Amino acid sequence: MARDLLEIGGPLKQQIERGSVYCVHQVASEPKYGRVSLSNGKLCIHRMEDCQIPDDACIVNYEEARTLVDPSSRQTFLELGTNGATLGRLIIRLSPDTKGAEQFALICAGEKGVSYANTKLFQVHHRGKIYEYVGGGDYEYNNGDGGKALVAGLELGPEYERPWVAGTVRGFWGLGSSVSAQFFISTHDHPAGVCSPAFGIVEEGLEILTNAVQCSTDITEVYVQDCGIILNS
Repeated sequence: MARDLLEIGGPLKQQIERGSVYCVHQVASEPKYGRVSLSNGKLCIHRMEDCQIPDDACIVNYEEARTLVDPSSRQTFLELGTNGATLGRLIIRLSPDTKGAEQFALICAGEKGVSYANTKLFQVHHRGKIYEYVGGGDYEYNNGDGGKALVAGLELGPEYERPWVAGTVRGFWGLGSSVSAQFFISTHDHPAGVCSPAFGIVEEGLEILTNAVQCSTDITEVYVQDCGIILNS
């Protein structure tokens, strides 16, 4: 059944278009459901949550569906909104074999019971400078003071440094040597800059974020409406 999802023209297509295909995942022995959707040819699993599913829903095991993702080329999405309006979607390509990328993907998917959905973008750092970047991902307090790491041993070494280019996604250096689940996205290229610990790049939709920064005096008005993972990246 899970492999049928990749047959975009196959038997599940109409059900996906109707919004009646869901993945099920056990979180603390309770079932959570993530809707499956198709957007611009991308097959998306939205974050796991408690929700009422249609009586005629087709249920797919999430663990089986996740095995269809190529671990060397994973994509996730963050859908941004403000004041009840949808701004658009960021598509983020994750670096392979890094724990930061693993953590980001599992939070986007809601695998551990929490997700980035309904979290604010809490700060624009160095607004208007070439080293401007936007912070988000505090699923605990929603103000930049929280966002406890959900994966142990998150990397901080120089091998996770990447050139500072627009769209680079990196983790947060907390007090001492700790890393949290917060994330930062660079909005401009900085020829002399380095991002660390970097684990991804925004491949589509960066202009949505940069426009939000330019148009909003209070970036906390912008939040993650939805998030998830992409199967056919």
